Amino acid sequence: MKLYILLFVCLSSRFSFAAKIPLHLVEHADSIDKTLTIRHQDLAEYLMIATSSDREKVFIFAYWIAKNIHYDKNELKRLDRNKIPREVLDNRRAVCGGYSNLFEQLCQDASILAYSVSGYAYGKFIKRTFKNGSLKHGWNVVYLNGRWELVDVTWCTEEAKENKFKESLELEWLLMDPLTFSQTHFPNDPKWQLLDQPKSKREFWSNEEDGNWKIDSQNELQSLSKLNKVDGKLISIKSQYAHDQDKKEYLNNLLRLAWDCSGGSGYDESQIKKGLTIFQFSEQELERIQPTFKKKKYYKMIKTGIYISMKRLELQE
Repeated sequence: MKLYILLFVCLSSRFSFAAKIPLHLVEHADSIDKTLTIRHQDLAEYLMIATSSDREKVFIFAYWIAKNIHYDKNELKRLDRNKIPREVLDNRRAVCGGYSNLFEQLCQDASILAYSVSGYAYGKFIKRTFKNGSLKHGWNVVYLNGRWELVDVTWCTEEAKENKFKESLELEWLLMDPLTFSQTHFPNDPKWQLLDQPKSKREFWSNEEDGNWKIDSQNELQSLSKLNKVDGKLISIKSQYAHDQDKKEYLNNLLRLAWDCSGGSGYDESQIKKGLTIFQFSEQELERIQPTFKKKKYYKMIKTGIYISMKRLELQE
């Protein structure tokens, strides 16, 4: 079994499933002035100038992030939260959550639907860097031409800094086919495997097939493409919890989404109301699932979010 895994890792390292980045996109991305990389809005706007399709926008976003954001091993000691896009651009360093957040934000700036996905991963990058067979990990799904596609910008990063990348202009983990991607990535919500026959967690770690169940992932996820981003994220968060039963991750995801809605710099009444609703829902869920960890801390965070949301609505600011 170990020999099989090693063989797969070696084969995948040869870019047999890589997406080739058009040269004109690379040249455009490399020509950006540093002053335009401070704000994600300016960065996305400049990068999009050279593109002619959503697919090319995904290519150039992934390329720029992979080349310019460095993996921060020290950040692994502080995994209580992921860096938001502004922090990633300020520091030019992140772990997987920061990479996926920035990629999702650039896609949002380009009106492309994308989500961050959390789960586990293993493979040549993880094994060599952390000497560990498994690790919590984050990546993205993006909706292109009526289908969901898989993107792991973090794992593109290492290759983007090697000479062979400059020669081939390929990013191995960009729009990879789901079956191959599933060999090294296991999302907490199995629908994000994008497979008709998703792997169980036991299958993923043992590399053996049970073949017990089937779902039509693409059709089940089509509904998310028709919802607004907040409602879609909320459904995805609930679905993930239904499968992994990770109470801490569930509450963190709910609160993160609520603050995304309520904590914006500009006044958007509808978004703040959505945030308020999610904070209130989080309070109900906190009482329902009864976590054994830091319940008072979560209760205080929720009450603070409700207060700030209501105050912003009252003052309209």
